[in-house]
Amino acid sequence: MLFADGRRILEERSGIPVLGIVPYLGQLRIPDEDAVAIEERKYPLDRRLTHAALSSGEVDIAVVRLPRIANFDDFDPLLDEPGVHVRYVSSREALGSPHAIILPGSKSTLSDLHWLRTLGLADAIHEFAARGGAVVGICGGYQMLGMVLRDPLHVESLEEEVAGLGLLPVETVFAPDKITHRATARILGGPTWLAPLSGTIVHGYEIHMGRTKPLASDPHAQTVRPWLCITQRSHTPVEVLDGAVSADGRIWGCYLHGLFENVHLRRAWLASLGWENREKAQDIRQDPFEALADAVESALDMARLYAILEM
Repeated sequence: MLFADGRRILEERSGIPVLGIVPYLGQLRIPDEDAVAIEERKYPLDRRLTHAALSSGEVDIAVVRLPRIANFDDFDPLLDEPGVHVRYVSSREALGSPHAIILPGSKSTLSDLHWLRTLGLADAIHEFAARGGAVVGICGGYQMLGMVLRDPLHVESLEEEVAGLGLLPVETVFAPDKITHRATARILGGPTWLAPLSGTIVHGYEIHMGRTKPLASDPHAQTVRPWLCITQRSHTPVEVLDGAVSADGRIWGCYLHGLFENVHLRRAWLASLGWENREKAQDIRQDPFEALADAVESALDMARLYAILEM
């Protein structure tokens, strides 16, 4: 072992047992704590792609890099698929003409919605949707896709009501209590790519302060329905409808983070964008925390550790 002498010296000089040396684990996908990873270019930022730069069957997905972005590791599973290009954009110019736009979670939905409008990204998303583009919103992004966001108790801002992007006929009301749960949900089906997934179980988590429901006064509300039913929150059985999807299946959103970890849903949606899984890649990714635990266990003298704990 390269550091065997160092281990011996440490033990001799300190009188404290050295139980092992954990190697550098560069391939682990432990979620980053905050958006610094984007700023440091771990993820492509404001890199514009053209369809000419893509091979047949590859897709380009633009995630809007909101100033107060949250849970952006939601999209790491997309990066693992061959032929899927995920990039983060923070300007209209960088948006280009992707196959899909994703609005991620936000620590302050109303502030980030104002930012979208100020930079012209809100208009760009509208134009993209009008051309038939796919638009997805997760948590805060889902709230933005709705018709109106109400904040009567000023949980997020001094404004009591703000117009949403108007791409889904739903409304959100902010509440002071935050919903935080590990969650299990059942896909209820839906148009186009969602139909074959009816009854499929997916797993994820919720962390949000808003409550979103169909806007009954909107004439298009009848054409949009929830596509998820949350059946378990933190090991407690529930029946909570979640999400909305447009009649053509192009525009959809929900509150469930970690959604793209579910391989069947992930690949069904990607296929609807024109993605081809030519390598027929298997979903063999190990949970990163399990991989970390395995690496630490193999590197340490566990028998000696247990003996110390029992002293």
